[in-house]
Amino acid sequence: MQKIDVNSLILKTLYLFAGAIVCLQTFHLGRYVSFCFYAIFFLTLIYWTLCALRKMEMVELWVLLAIGIALINVLANATISGTAVGIQYVKKLLSFSSTLLFFAFACKTEPDESTCRWIYRILDVVSVFLIFSYFYQGQRAYLFNGTVTKYLTFGFTNPNLTGLFLSGIIMLQLNRLPGLAHIWQRLFVACEVCFLLYFLWETQARNALLAVAIFLAMFCVLSLGKRASICPGKTFAWLMSFWPLLFAAMYLLLVRMPGIMKLFSFMESSGKSVSSRTEIWSRAIDLWKASPIFGAYSQGSNGTGSSQFHNTHIDILVSYGPVVLCIVCFVLFSLIYMGGKRQPKWQFLLTLGFVCELFLGVGEAAIFAGGLAVHLYAGTFLLLRNQVPPISAMRDRQ
Repeated sequence: MQKIDVNSLILKTLYLFAGAIVCLQTFHLGRYVSFCFYAIFFLTLIYWTLCALRKMEMVELWVLLAIGIALINVLANATISGTAVGIQYVKKLLSFSSTLLFFAFACKTEPDESTCRWIYRILDVVSVFLIFSYFYQGQRAYLFNGTVTKYLTFGFTNPNLTGLFLSGIIMLQLNRLPGLAHIWQRLFVACEVCFLLYFLWETQARNALLAVAIFLAMFCVLSLGKRASICPGKTFAWLMSFWPLLFAAMYLLLVRMPGIMKLFSFMESSGKSVSSRTEIWSRAIDLWKASPIFGAYSQGSNGTGSSQFHNTHIDILVSYGPVVLCIVCFVLFSLIYMGGKRQPKWQFLLTLGFVCELFLGVGEAAIFAGGLAVHLYAGTFLLLRNQVPPISAMRDRQ
């Protein structure tokens, strides 16, 4: 009797729920989306526990410290503000914890070929579903705040969030292309990518478009280049780990200068002008200043626990305080830098894909604050980075 690989089974179930969330959200089935969210959190916790029982890496200790301090700060803030704590109130904290735990075990897990194939099948199903949904829904796919607009949303709360999902799937599918054995497989995936690129264009999520353009350019350069391996430098890793915060600081400093606002026009989206970011982030900083140690988890959400400041690092700073933000940045640095080891081209491309997803944190905090499991798509780059054999040597021998 064949032994069941529990770890592989949990991973596959996680990605099944991650794919289901996208499909359910497209048809506005919020109740089932919430069920998938909680299922993903508990499965992530179980998987991480199984991994930690075997061996715990240093990065995981930092993750636990960040989650522990965040929990203390959230409870302290609730006590100070007199806010009642319930499951809905801590949902954002659960999302934050789930993201860090998933990143922690994804960076050390070596997925077998069966798991990798399963992940790619889920990506195929989601891609085909989105193509079908686009033609089936028609103008309803462009609904935003109950109104048909020129921005494609696929039922998500805003086009930037839609772009975050689409960009992750596009970059993962592009990484897959070199490893496909048959021409019909490459044509099939290439067609999916073309449709998804069109959908991404229709969202007009300029951050996501820029991230994919950077990734695509590097994909072409590295595919044609002769360099066998690349080492992400410390400067690059630190810069990318702090990038959303650095960008917001430059933005708030420069955006008020005459003529400078035009440079930040790519931050505009449906219903949001360039100055709207200034208002959101300035309010967030004011909230943090009022509670600089514990953060303003309750005040930022008017006691509901549901808030989003459209920047990953500002959101973490305001919600959980500066200590947690510093630890998170160190964790991100560790995930990117990989101890300074030289990475084969296929592995560096996956690191770059993860960095591009973090790059989108300049205008969207959903990776750490959302309830739609977008962190699983970002963390997939870390997971596939450890696969044996590497992605360039894998073949779908189905």
